[in-house]
Order: sequence, then C-alpha cells, then structure tokens
Amino acid sequence: MSGTHAREADRIRSRSRVLVLVNPLASERHPGLAIALATAASELDLLMPRGVDAGLQFRAAAEMVETGVDAAVVCGGDGTVAAGLALTAGTGIPLGIVPAGTGNDFARAARIERSDPAGSLARLLDGLRDGALRTCTVDALRMSVVTREFGASNVWVANSANIGFDALVNARANTYRHLPVTGRYLVALLRELPAFRPARFRISRDDQPPRDRTATLICVQNGPWIGGGIPLAPSADPRSGTAVLSTVDRIPRLVLAALFPLIYLRAHRLLTPLCQHRIERARITVPSGVPVYADGEEILPGSQDGAEVEIAVVPGAVRLIQGLPDRQPPCGHHGGMSEISVARIYDDADGYRVLLDRIWPRGVSKEDADLDLWAKDVAPSDDLRTWFHNGGDYDEFAKRYRAELKDSDAYEDFSATLAEQKNIVLLTASKNPERSHLSVMKQMLSKRDKKN
Repeated sequence: MSGTHAREADRIRSRSRVLVLVNPLASERHPGLAIALATAASELDLLMPRGVDAGLQFRAAAEMVETGVDAAVVCGGDGTVAAGLALTAGTGIPLGIVPAGTGNDFARAARIERSDPAGSLARLLDGLRDGALRTCTVDALRMSVVTREFGASNVWVANSANIGFDALVNARANTYRHLPVTGRYLVALLRELPAFRPARFRISRDDQPPRDRTATLICVQNGPWIGGGIPLAPSADPRSGTAVLSTVDRIPRLVLAALFPLIYLRAHRLLTPLCQHRIERARITVPSGVPVYADGEEILPGSQDGAEVEIAVVPGAVRLIQGLPDRQPPCGHHGGMSEISVARIYDDADGYRVLLDRIWPRGVSKEDADLDLWAKDVAPSDDLRTWFHNGGDYDEFAKRYRAELKDSDAYEDFSATLAEQKNIVLLTASKNPERSHLSVMKQMLSKRDKKN
C-alpha cells in the first residue's frame, strides 16, 4: 500500500459538463434512467454519445473526453464499466458507476448500490450538481494481447480477465439473457462441460520464472467476484495494489461440474486443484483455440492462433465517485468483525496471510510463504525496530509503534484492505510473535472492528 491509495478528502465541486455513457440494453431494462437524465439536464450539461454499436458510442465518448469533461458516469454492467475506465484511467476525471447490467461484479467489489439503477443515477447526478459526493482511488488492470496476425492490442479491465473454461462459459452465458445471471452461468457450465479439454499454458507471475502447466482455467481478478456473484477470489480488493491469479489444474469433469457450486459455498479449501496467488503482473502464453474474455466481453476468440497475454495492476488508476454517505459506506470499507491471529512466517497457519516485516525473512521463498499481502509499509520503522532489538522496553516499543501507525496514511489503506477479511493471520519472522509488533497491530485492528 502507498499514498496512491490514500482517500481523497476533497469534495467534488459542482460540475457542468458530465459525460453519460449508457449501455442500450440498460436503457431498455430500466426506463427510469431516461427520466433521471431528463430531470438533471436542466442543471447539468449532459454529454451523451450516440452510436449504432458500442464501438461507435465509445469513440464518440472519447472525443467528448478530449474536449474536456468534469465527470463521467457509466450505466451498465462490467463491460460498460471497463469502457468508463478506458475513458478516465489516469486522467483524474471522476467516474460514477450506475450498475445496470446482469453481472455488476465490479460494483459489488466497490460496494456500489445495485438494487435501484434509476434511483442511483438520479442521486449521483444530484450529488454532482450540489457537490455532495466524494471520491476514492481504485486500481484497474491493464491487459496486453499480442497475436501473430493482428499484433499488439491493449485494453483496460475493471474486474476480471478470464482464460480457458471460464471464458467459454462466459461466452455461452452471454447467449442466455432470458435466464437470471447466476442460473445462466451454471447452465452454460453444464453445456460446455462435455466437449471441454484442458490446455497447456506457460505462466509467469511477477519476477518468478515461467512454468508450463496444463490448466482448466486461468483468471486474474481485481475484485472478488465473477459471473454475477461467484466469489472465486474472496481476498481480491481493487484498493490493494495487487490482483489475484487463480489457476485450476486438469481435473475430472465431475469435479469441474462441482467447481463453481463449491466456490459459491466458499469451500475453497476443499478445492485442491485451485491455486491462488496475489500478484502485480502475470504473463500467459495462450495456445490456439483458447478464448480470452475480460469483464464479460470477448478479447480473443478461440479461433485465433494463440497469443501472448500480459496483465498488470495499475494502482490508483481510477478516481471513483463514492456513494452518498447515508446510502453506503466509503470505498473499500465493508464492516464486520474479523478473526485475527498472529504466527511466525514459517508456521502453516490458514487464513488471509499478511507479512508485517520490512525485510523479507530468511529461509523461506515467496512461493512457500503463500502470502496474500506483504504489508511492509506498516511495519515498525527501521529505527524503532533496531531500538527494540537492542533491548528496548516492550511497553515503550508498543507505545511508539502505535504512534507511528496513527500518523501513517499507509495504515489507513492497510486497515481498509483488511476490512472484508474474516480470518486474518499476521506473520513475522520474530521468534516470539505474541510479544512483537504483531500484537500491537492485532489490538489496533480489533479496536477498528469494534468501532465499526
């Protein structure tokens, strides 16, 4: 975590030029969106791009952004949200999201109201008019796809990139629009199952050397959910500066059929073929015949002759408009009580594993550590750690460490990142974790939970 993810305290001033990108299917499903736009048009300069297809509509929207807008609002599902990211990432333009699609998985991750699209749009536009909204920064994924036929292309990804079986299921699910989103995903899974064959991939993550492996699916997630609420990566957080890479090895069809139902039940520990790593970057050699999807949209059809895919986290890429204070909590805050334990890095302790040392421990590889997060920015300062190791009093050490945390922006981000986790394991290389900085951090986080 870094200052990149610090909460922005400045309110959005009253805006005049607001880009509004509405998915045509969302307009059909929610006629109240048009009423909300008509009502706000008298007080805001609403720029609404037109086009006979999504490509033309996006190009028109990009031209409007080039001329200057004060905020952008997108109404639709994850694909429309990804278009909003592509328009605003790195620009500082505030982005408002009105979830009006079928999946809305990124909206789930950002804790954005999903039950009333028309009402959400009306409140959002009122807030832009009155300056009553705040923003926070969230991460995005940047995906590069290189093929021999078409060369390189780059796309922004809001929630997830899907390769293999998951992409095939996604493609088929898109044809079952008459079914509820969860039902269409499970029906598509059963339809794709008989003909599916695992493929051979070459995968590398961060600075690790590439490895060849036969896999059923590969998924890189910025948020916890895929497929309209399947919690494939519960620890994924779009404010953490990292993504979660999930791979499922070759498994029998019967096990594959049970994969997503078990994930719905959050029985991840029963799924030994499921391997997950927190990453900043992944490189994947995709063989011929394997499709690539992102945010529910086709990026590479299975008919293509393979591709080199690279997916990287761009921390704090998007300035996201938060909901009104009386409607929902701030971005990244989920509330609830967490179970927090402390252990040595060498211990086999299950849970959301967080290393809280500034220096990497001796004798353990990053793969063996199996970390979800290395939070070195909130570990004790080098001066404080040296003082304590040279015989400093523990109570005085704890007092000084608490003072460091209270003055640290990184601690606020760290606390927000852990807010959703229910089973947190704080780790250190110290021989006595119970009488170390871990106990101080555990106490600080527990007090946060009680307040919330």
